[in-house]
Amino acid sequence: MSSKVPLVSVCVYIYAVLIQGLWNYWHAHGSLPDPIANPASTAEFVLAAQQVLQAKGLAPATIDEKALGLVAEGALAEISPVAAIVGGFFAQEVLKTVSGKELPINNFFFYDGFQGTGNVEQVEP
Repeated sequence: MSSKVPLVSVCVYIYAVLIQGLWNYWHAHGSLPDPIANPASTAEFVLAAQQVLQAKGLAPATIDEKALGLVAEGALAEISPVAAIVGGFFAQEVLKTVSGKELPINNFFFYDGFQGTGNVEQVEP
């Protein structure tokens, strides 16, 4: 029996850490990182994400600082076609819930804007 963690689980965990880092940054600053208006916001987001990693018992270097910087730079980006697709996806889930005919997704939808892919994953607390 292999003790390797599936790559999907690792990616989902990284996404969860990034979302938690963005959430913590939002609560501390009242907005998402904006490297154009505030160049220091990238470094502040990197610090917030690294604090989440430490709180989870992981080394801050688990996620590369360059990758965290890319997340900070793209935090305010909105890609209209993606927003339409994801909005339609969630509207469908609301209809499932209201109608009671099918079960809605269980937990989180993660969209990877760098690869143009999305996953629905259950994230344990």
